[in-house]
Amino acid sequence: FPSRIVYHGPVYGADKERVLCGADIFCFPSLNEAFPLTVLEAMSAGLPIVASDVGSVREAVEDGRSGKIVPPGNIEALEAALQTLIGQPDVRREMGRYNRERFAREFTVEAYVERWCALVERLGK
Repeated sequence: FPSRIVYHGPVYGADKERVLCGADIFCFPSLNEAFPLTVLEAMSAGLPIVASDVGSVREAVEDGRSGKIVPPGNIEALEAALQTLIGQPDVRREMGRYNRERFAREFTVEAYVERWCALVERLGK
């Protein structure tokens, strides 16, 4: 499936939104990461995620529910995860829907502010 993979390089602003909205799967094969904001951006665009198990990826990607998590550097596992999602458009759409809803519920600025204010209120009691 290499003909189906497009690497866009760095993209920003409206171009990034256009690229994400035109994709079917977001692949993030990083070898080293803290908390990947690019994964959150892909979630907000309603994409299923295939990502390496590095840093805090598991805090954003629920393996099997919102995408597939693979061992870092394991090309065979990465290929298998991508092949699985390529062959299951209904699963891709469901994962993407789940990611968009979860992003809105947990990862927007408003959601962070709400949780932060609730924490400060609890600590102040």
